[in-house]
Amino acid sequence: MRTVFYIAGVAALSVGLHLLVGWPATVLAGCAAAVASRHVLVGTTGVALGWGVLVLYTLLVHDAPTLALLSFLSEATGGVPAPVLGVLPAGIGALSGALGAVFARALHNGWRMWVNPS
Repeated sequence: MRTVFYIAGVAALSVGLHLLVGWPATVLAGCAAAVASRHVLVGTTGVALGWGVLVLYTLLVHDAPTLALLSFLSEATGGVPAPVLGVLPAGIGALSGALGAVFARALHNGWRMWVNPS
């Protein structure tokens, strides 16, 4: 159950950072997942969920322009289906969250090695 709360927190943090700072800052949301025992799962799922919510919100609020953009991108990429292009940002967010979680956990473990060598 704790993992679900961590995922929800990382998702909320990624949405907030995405809206306030920009999409590159969502790596920091993945870094926040480093405290969880399953840090890669939490970072990947949390940031992907946050980006998926933003894509869904954009599609619900501005449906016609978003669908026009997706059809244009589909034609520009050689016929990649529009739903795949709609899910692609969540995949990029998942990669961003996983990298942030792995990086932050590595920094944390490296810091513990220097502070308390045993």
